[in-house]
Amino acid sequence: MAIHSTEVFLLWRLYNAKPIQDYVFGTFAMGIGASMVALSNHRFLKNEFMERWGKYTLGIYCVHYFFVDLLSPLATAMHSPFGEVVYTILVFALSLVSVFLLAKFRFTRQFVQ
Repeated sequence: MAIHSTEVFLLWRLYNAKPIQDYVFGTFAMGIGASMVALSNHRFLKNEFMERWGKYTLGIYCVHYFFVDLLSPLATAMHSPFGEVVYTILVFALSLVSVFLLAKFRFTRQFVQ
């Protein structure tokens, strides 16, 4: 996270880039770190909640782009920190519900689980 934050800060100060960047080199390092934590098999990661809902992670990731695009006018209308939190929770909740619904059908289950 230090690499990511430093890189975004330098891009902002030296090149007048927006301080909100989706992908920089530090993102790659954070992804490797998250993968190593997931592969560590630590007892903290072994809990019933993660075992039950973790199989939907890829489905949620794939479906959430649809809701990000669909709700983008709402995101521009609610231009405040509170609005951004509400937008994020709304996108996640709609993605979660849609993945649960898609998992109920035999044909689409293979794509979301």
